Amino acid sequence: MDGSTSSLAALELYVNELFSGNASKEQIQKIHEALDNFSRQKGAWKDALYFLNQTTNPQTAMYSLTVLEGFITKGWNGLSSEEQLELRTTLYHWLLEKHQFAPYFIRNKAVQLVVHIARSDWPQKYPDFLNDVLMLVSSSNSSSTILGLLFLQTASEELGTPRDGLLYSRKAELKQRLLQLIPNTLAILTGLLQTIWEKRPHSITSTPPPSPTNSLPTEISSPRQHLPTGKNHSHSLNSEMEPVARLALQCLTHFFTWIPLSSHVTPQLMELIFRFVGMGTEESLPVMSTCNELSVPVVALGTINEILYKNCVPAEFENFVVLLFNNCCIILHHFVNDLANGHLPQQPRPQFMEKLVELVHLLMSNHLRRLEGRLLPQFSVPQFLSLFFTFTFKQADWGRYASCLDTWQVFLSYVKQSSNTSGSQPSLNGDTLAVRYQDSLVTLSEHVLRKILFSSNGTQLEELDDEAIDGNMETERQKIQLQSIEIFVTAGELVRNQTLSLLNEPFQRCTSAYRSLTSLSTTTNNVVRLESKDQLKEMLMLLSDLAMLIQLIGRLSELHTGPDYCTHFEMGKALVGKLVDLATYGSLMINLNFVGLPGDELKSTLSLVHAQVLSSLQAWCHWISIWAHGDGPKEPVNSLVAALVASAVDVFSPTWSSRGVATGNLKENGREKVYQAGLQLLSSVVSVIRTSNLWNCPSWNEIYHSVYDIDYLPPAIHRQLTRCVLGSAIVTWRNCTVEEQHWEERQSRLQLTLERVTQATRIIVQELRREPLTALLAQGKPIVISTITLLADLAGLARDETTASKAALYSALGPWIEPTLILLSYYIHDAEVTETIFQFYVAVFDSLLSQVGIARAEKAVQTFLEIFQQQNIQVILQQDNLHGIRAVEQLLRILQIVVQEPGNAFKRFLPNTLSLCLDHIHPCITQINSSEIKETFYHLLTLILRHHWRSFFKGSVLTTYGSRELDRAEQMDNRPQFIAIMTSYGQSFLLPDITIFKQNLEALESLQSKWKLYHKAVFRDGIASQFMSTLLNVLTNGSHELLREEVGLAIYAMASPDFEVFFQQFLPTYLLNCQGIEDYQRIALKSAFTNDTDLPSFTQNVHRFTNDLRCFRSTNISSASLYQC
Repeated sequence: MDGSTSSLAALELYVNELFSGNASKEQIQKIHEALDNFSRQKGAWKDALYFLNQTTNPQTAMYSLTVLEGFITKGWNGLSSEEQLELRTTLYHWLLEKHQFAPYFIRNKAVQLVVHIARSDWPQKYPDFLNDVLMLVSSSNSSSTILGLLFLQTASEELGTPRDGLLYSRKAELKQRLLQLIPNTLAILTGLLQTIWEKRPHSITSTPPPSPTNSLPTEISSPRQHLPTGKNHSHSLNSEMEPVARLALQCLTHFFTWIPLSSHVTPQLMELIFRFVGMGTEESLPVMSTCNELSVPVVALGTINEILYKNCVPAEFENFVVLLFNNCCIILHHFVNDLANGHLPQQPRPQFMEKLVELVHLLMSNHLRRLEGRLLPQFSVPQFLSLFFTFTFKQADWGRYASCLDTWQVFLSYVKQSSNTSGSQPSLNGDTLAVRYQDSLVTLSEHVLRKILFSSNGTQLEELDDEAIDGNMETERQKIQLQSIEIFVTAGELVRNQTLSLLNEPFQRCTSAYRSLTSLSTTTNNVVRLESKDQLKEMLMLLSDLAMLIQLIGRLSELHTGPDYCTHFEMGKALVGKLVDLATYGSLMINLNFVGLPGDELKSTLSLVHAQVLSSLQAWCHWISIWAHGDGPKEPVNSLVAALVASAVDVFSPTWSSRGVATGNLKENGREKVYQAGLQLLSSVVSVIRTSNLWNCPSWNEIYHSVYDIDYLPPAIHRQLTRCVLGSAIVTWRNCTVEEQHWEERQSRLQLTLERVTQATRIIVQELRREPLTALLAQGKPIVISTITLLADLAGLARDETTASKAALYSALGPWIEPTLILLSYYIHDAEVTETIFQFYVAVFDSLLSQVGIARAEKAVQTFLEIFQQQNIQVILQQDNLHGIRAVEQLLRILQIVVQEPGNAFKRFLPNTLSLCLDHIHPCITQINSSEIKETFYHLLTLILRHHWRSFFKGSVLTTYGSRELDRAEQMDNRPQFIAIMTSYGQSFLLPDITIFKQNLEALESLQSKWKLYHKAVFRDGIASQFMSTLLNVLTNGSHELLREEVGLAIYAMASPDFEVFFQQFLPTYLLNCQGIEDYQRIALKSAFTNDTDLPSFTQNVHRFTNDLRCFRSTNISSASLYQC
């Protein structure tokens, strides 16, 4: 092609065919090849300029710009100065002439290309760039102003915060030169916005509303002041000025992301921006502008929020903060009155409202503490809180309401923190913030409670999704409820008695309805007839409210366990008593049969209520523990513990379980929640209350002797229940002497139970010893897995118990050490059983290693190592068998525990452990998909070095540190293994897994901190250069940008033992081996890397070096790929 009419016609024919949708794959491929070949010709940029000027086809114009982009970004230095000037001038003048008529994506692309030229040439070869841009911005023609603003915003993006592709020095130069022009630029933008405002047909002048009282009112009665309403008073910008204002504000927003704000943001500028924010209170303002652009008020609010995110502290700081709050009050006041008087349209501006809530949150988080408690004639904090309070509870959108609650949580945390500070922050009369806002906090709690009760807000609550769950396993309704409960509890910490009194009426009403269900039963068969849908709906609402209130009461338990325990003891006792009564009623509810109307939803809600009762009681177990081990009489609390146990155990009775099966899916009817709540309550009774009276409870003794025989529970639930019940035998009771612990009795009961539970597995072991039949292995597999899983669960419970507890448990588990090794030898080819056995040993070694003893532990570990070496662990890993990989992972965890044991007893495992890791696992570790086994593997290597350093280095760190002669003369053992470990670390830095990368980087740092790894001769003489080369490559490639600073610090630490070697040997060698750069570029890189040895300068040099290296490579590759034709 060449720049002619015929060439343009041919190009447009290609383009039209390409986008017609009728071309075949072969035709499309040929067209792409032809267009690509043309774009690589050296003179193609001239033809592209011709096509751009002559075409009216948007696709042709975009192709032409793409061709130009290749020359500008990849081959700019290959053009002569005259060619550069011609390209730049032609493109710029095309923009001036055609920007009004070109599609916006074509215009924006062309603007970006001109700015990209400026990235390379301004100000040396393109001195008039910014002057031309500012002249366009100042133009009286709105279309030229828009073009100038597009240039300005793109310049801020590309010159002020340039991306990769520029040398470090060029980035700094562009930013510094642009900063010099910021005062003039901001002045022009300010003047432009001021002119736009003055040209409006009308202006809004609003003053803050009169200050309300300190308490938070339910309604705002202040009249709207100077704010026109109705469609006949539209004050939005006209179609000509609206895009200008929006772009000017967007320019300011981007400038504020990187310029120093303290010297450039003034109250006058903020006041001007807030004028445009105020337009968002007009009823006739469109939600979105043309082309799906955000409206001017939304953009203006974004500008304000950007300043607040930067935590700006300007010179006139107090005036600045007061201005922010006052203007926020004005906007809130308009919306509050609009919402109260029904002036807002049915679909209010969501983007504006969200930005407004974001603004309030930022003000509350960053600046409220600066004004609270001060006598300022211009501003009142109570007024601000009152307006936001009314705004919050007028929200119909649940998402915005949740955001408002986040902001109130910030306020409550501030009040709580201030009240807990020594002496707090007294107000003028000496009161704390909690006292000053006491009435307000009660009012806030009351409204939050009303908002989540169906009895007062049922219509809105029904809009919330209560089925779909998010990543936190919560529904939309649950999230709102939990958020509201946290607000209520935090307020309750500050004004306890008054907030708790708010619960009395709704709790009494809901519990009465709950209890009335049993009285509705009309026959001996416990039949309850549902007469109408309204009756059913009302009952469902009351029960849903009851479930939420019970959850709230459980959360309030924290308020009764602190220093005010004694003061509020009776209140806590009353609440727990009510919960126990409800638990008793819950046990009766399972027998009810509903007829008349479908009762499945009602049954599910009843299960939810009972689950919440049990969960709430579990939350109160810490309070009960304080009572149980206090100085008062024991009979009441012993009766309470017995009631807790009875309520929880009853959940696992055949009646409940058979009822759950009969009514359908376990999850759908809420039975799983009831099971889990019962398990949690039992676990807390055992491990939190820790009372000897537990074994005097008939319900507990009954389930202890029968738990393993239960066959009607889901397997996972049964496993957890068995672990909890049998584990009670090894829990140390509080406030009991050694004799009162009754260890012998409990140990005997546990042994007898385990003998009965494990009898089937013992028989299998005996049979296998006589004749290892394949059929027996297959038949016995489920039994073996079940038994060993239970033993592992019990072992895990003893980890944090006393030595006496561990001894009692080991007396029952010890006899299973040998049998499990026998089972392992028979089931070694079954990855699932092997994994289970290793899980058992992980738990045993982690909790009971001292009880196991050196001899038995040594035999077990030696058996593991021999078996895996015989079975060729590489084959297991390469098969990508999930159970097999997990089994190897469990083995590595066992070795982690062993290598951390002090003394010399376990050192004999070190050679075999190193052989297993380095000879068998390391060769295939990088090919395994599982990140867990990699983390475990590398952590084991780190533990070996950390705890067995003397197995490699014999000298003392204190004697060899700082002395090269002593360090080189130091005797070193296992040198090949040490180098292999370091090599494995280095290879991990080539993996894409950033978690492994960070883990090993921290591991090396810990070894340096403890053992001065980087100062060792073996590390300095070769390993260090390999590590630093790898880490520099990582920075250059940008593969782990999140760890950029950590990598820079690691390179500094490795270079610091001998900076001279780094600067004189390593750096030149590294540059010599660098591919993709020229010699003159190597010289430039070396010269720019100064010999500074302080940490900030060195790391800055490292990042400059890798940035420039990446830039040189990119430039060279781009230039090489451009002219291939």
